[in-house]
Amino acid sequence: MLTTIVLYFLAITVVVAFTSIAVGWGESIICKQALKCIDIQPSAKTEINKAMLLGTALTETSAIIGLVIGIILFSKSIDSVYMGLALLGIAFAIVLPGFTAGIYSATPISQACHAITRQPFFSNKIINTMLITTSFIQTPVIFGFIIALFIFYQMPNCTNQTQAIALLASGLSIGVGSVGSIIGLSHYARTACASIGYNRNAYFRVITFTFISQALVETPVIFALITALLILNTNISQDSWVSSIALISAALCTGISNIAPSISSGKTAAKACEKITMNPEQYSQISKASLIAQGMLDSFAIYGWAISLFILLKR
Repeated sequence: MLTTIVLYFLAITVVVAFTSIAVGWGESIICKQALKCIDIQPSAKTEINKAMLLGTALTETSAIIGLVIGIILFSKSIDSVYMGLALLGIAFAIVLPGFTAGIYSATPISQACHAITRQPFFSNKIINTMLITTSFIQTPVIFGFIIALFIFYQMPNCTNQTQAIALLASGLSIGVGSVGSIIGLSHYARTACASIGYNRNAYFRVITFTFISQALVETPVIFALITALLILNTNISQDSWVSSIALISAALCTGISNIAPSISSGKTAAKACEKITMNPEQYSQISKASLIAQGMLDSFAIYGWAISLFILLKR
């Protein structure tokens, strides 16, 4: 019973504390950069303040979700160690994407403030780009929140250790699988916001490229989400160490294999965005080359996902 209580309060503390720390850290970076920009371009302080306030509001998504999950967990009585293990799944699903997004959301918002400093009369378009790209960064956090709710509502059905491990593995899959996508999305978002500040005439081409390229960067986290849902729907009738290890392995296989392809895809898209900004007339050739490269990078995440599916089938 003591172990259950420890897991219960540990999960609540970690979910709320780590998301709050990350968001606080990220917002401090945003505010610092905004103040620097106002010092450089005082006449644009209204637009810079607008970008800062909207950006920090989006960044706070992670902390708000952490708070909501903490309140939800307080409403639940935990009466078995199996439910305690399931709580760790909720912690993984919320903390890993929430902590990463809280910090990495700061970079595109900071770059948007600098872009407004350079192009104050184009601030609305810069802020639109910031909001679109930062919203993409928050998507994996929403996926983690969805999986956390599924785990929460399945906790009362945990009657053995393997069922509890399945819930933990589900949270681990979406948690680890989100990290690379968030970092990759942040790399691109930072470059997109900065690019418009250098060449506002490239705005429409950058926005068009943003939706396509960001979807490719985010593809691996979809695999992690599907794996998490498959694990949640796995039929487990009795305890089995083999099944427990297989479920954890499937989750980690999908999650870890997502990290490098997602980050590399984001960096590839960011470099393409830079080239589009400098040579907007070559948009077609640059975007095609980038999308082909991103598709090839995503294939490595597909390989990891395929192995995860084989593990689940052979469990």
